[in-house]
Amino acid sequence: MKNKTNLTIILIFCLFTISNADIGIGISDVGTISSITSIEDENTTPVGYCLNQNYPNPFNPITTIGFDLTKTSNVTLKIFNIIGEEVAILVSDKLTAGSYNYDWNAGNLASGVYLYRLQAGDYVETRKMILMR
Repeated sequence: MKNKTNLTIILIFCLFTISNADIGIGISDVGTISSITSIEDENTTPVGYCLNQNYPNPFNPITTIGFDLTKTSNVTLKIFNIIGEEVAILVSDKLTAGSYNYDWNAGNLASGVYLYRLQAGDYVETRKMILMR
C-alpha cells in the first residue's frame, strides 16, 4: 500500500511539472503557475444583438456603454433622464456587425437615474444606470 501511495505522489508531482504550451500555461517544479498567456479569438461576428450594462455603475461622471450587432444596421444610442427627456445622443449612424463601446461623460448633469436605449434595425433595448456625485 505504501509503494502505491508513493507512486501516486510521484505521478502527481510529474503532472505538475509539465508545461502545456498549447494553452499557454506553464507550471514550475513547485506546482505554482509561472506564466499565463491569453488565447485570442479570431474576429467573430456576435451571434445576437445585445445591449450591455454600462460600467462602472454607479458612475461619476464617465461610464462605458457596450453593444453587439449581428449585421450592418442603422443604429441610435440615446440617453434619457428619468422623466423621459433626451439628454444625449451617443450614436446615430450606420454601423457594421461587431462589438462597440462608447464612453459617456455626464459631467454637466445632476445625480440620478438615467436610461439608455439602443435601436438597431428591429432590435430595441433599454437599460438604466446611476450617476452619483
